[in-house]
Amino acid sequence: MGDLTACPNNNFVELLSQFCLEHELKISDKIILPVDSFTYVSDAHGTCSWLDHVVSSKSAHDAIQNIEIVHQFIFSDHRPVAATIKTAVLPQNLLCDKKTQHEKHMNWNKATQQQKLKNQQAIKIWLSTILLFEELTSCDNPK
Repeated sequence: MGDLTACPNNNFVELLSQFCLEHELKISDKIILPVDSFTYVSDAHGTCSWLDHVVSSKSAHDAIQNIEIVHQFIFSDHRPVAATIKTAVLPQNLLCDKKTQHEKHMNWNKATQQQKLKNQQAIKIWLSTILLFEELTSCDNPK
């Protein structure tokens, strides 16, 4: 979710659409909201555009109950986009295991070297399961 600068009248929307198609993602707000929606208002030019989007996987898209552009909150030229997610229909691997989260804490001051290495290996395995698209990790242009 964010400012993707992909409005119907620029070339980036085609790139975003192609990226989503290649990676089996959905531009959920474009599917759910009316075609005349807008998230950006330029007072200087008297124009509005739809620049901010909600991109999701198929399972996350299926869990979206509602998306709305919150026009009554004006903090900048961008309007907030809010999504309501039905967590009951999310796949189990996307939900936080609260039991594990709260019960397994490591006291690093009392941990042995073997415990630290075992934990380090477990973290490496867990981190290797996180899917990051190459485009996100290979960007060398900070602009």
